[in-house]
Amino acid sequence: MSIGKKLNIAFIVIIILLLISTVTAMLTSANVESKVDDALDYRVTQLRVIDEIRFGIGMQGQYSQELLIDNSPETKEQLEYYIQYVDEQIAQIASLANSKTMKAYVEEIYVYKNEFNEASEIYLEYAKTGVMSSGSRILKDRITPANDGILEVAQKMLDYQDNELKNISQETDRAMTLSNIVAIVMLVFVLLNGVLLMWFTRKQISNPLIKMVDAAEIIATGDLSGEDLDYSSKDEIGKLATATNQMKNNLQALLKRIHENSEHLSAAAEELSASTEEVTASTNEMANRANDTLEASSSAAQSANESSRAMEETATGVQRIAESTQHLYDNSNQTYQTALAGGKIIQQASEQMNTINHSSEMMNN
Repeated sequence: MSIGKKLNIAFIVIIILLLISTVTAMLTSANVESKVDDALDYRVTQLRVIDEIRFGIGMQGQYSQELLIDNSPETKEQLEYYIQYVDEQIAQIASLANSKTMKAYVEEIYVYKNEFNEASEIYLEYAKTGVMSSGSRILKDRITPANDGILEVAQKMLDYQDNELKNISQETDRAMTLSNIVAIVMLVFVLLNGVLLMWFTRKQISNPLIKMVDAAEIIATGDLSGEDLDYSSKDEIGKLATATNQMKNNLQALLKRIHENSEHLSAAAEELSASTEEVTASTNEMANRANDTLEASSSAAQSANESSRAMEETATGVQRIAESTQHLYDNSNQTYQTALAGGKIIQQASEQMNTINHSSEMMNN
């Protein structure tokens, strides 16, 4: 796997962890906001309406009692007002009830309220006719129990709403705690992933690159005796390490061949020098023979046999000169071929050194 893919996986893991943390925080925040909105929009409003119902129950009970003592229009009017007021508050609490428990309480409170309203109508009729003795029995037997029943159900509603607010508070605390735990866990995972990413970068990228730079600097000084880089990964760094090792080994082999060819060239030059000396000696001998021949010609008086021997010796010298010249030509040709091979090797060495310098410049950049 390449280094780019490994780094991409690490960054994707970090992004996924951050997304999980963000989504969890958003869901927790939405849950808390929903519960807070529920508490504000329904629970608190219902508590206020329940308090108004309790207040209205108290006032209608008070004016029902007071009507026995003060059977005046003002008292009747106040009693009728609070009866209607309680009806309105109960209707409002019925519209706000969104749970089975509250709806059951609303149905129960309507039973008592309907009983109270029917008894109150009879009670007010007795008050109009002035028959308060019969009204007293209605008050005792029906109005007061109905009023107490409404108050009892209102208290149940109040207790239920208090418990719901406590539950909402506890759930909100749990949600916030869970959100904090998730945030801490995600933070720990992100930190661990960051540490692992730093460790991976140092172990798989930084340290191998430092070793390769050091090896390249040593090769640039001409020292090819260092050990090969030990990096077996198949990523880009591994390929670079393999190429560096191969370059160093190729340079070692190239320099070895250059050294061997230099030795061959030196030996050929020595042979050429020896051949040249031999040709020179043969030339000098031929000159001497020519002088002898000249002397023999000027001494025509000498015998023909001596002239013949001199000519034979001259021919032999010429033959030796020709052989030496042929040998010199062969050595010169071999020297020329060796020089051509050495020139090619030197050219290859120059190209390899240019490649080394180019590679060193790339790694240093």
